[in-house]
Amino acid sequence: MEKVGKKSFVDIVITTHQQSLPWMENSTIGQFNAELDYDQLEEEFVKGGMEMVKLRYIGDRLAMLTPREGESMEALIKLNKE
Repeated sequence: MEKVGKKSFVDIVITTHQQSLPWMENSTIGQFNAELDYDQLEEEFVKGGMEMVKLRYIGDRLAMLTPREGESMEALIKLNKE
């Protein structure tokens, strides 16, 4: 990493801010099976009666799962296991 003055190249090019958004606090990140693509994952959620969950593909094999009705994903996952 090359230093420019007192800042590194990364410091100059990338600015980060830590922020917590209410809709993200109820979300969770899930890693899906390599044999299942994102479109299939969405379809499986609908078939399984989980249409109250919004899926957002975030790269690699990861998706952010956000409940639509203001519940937490933790509660929905627990309910689904039962």
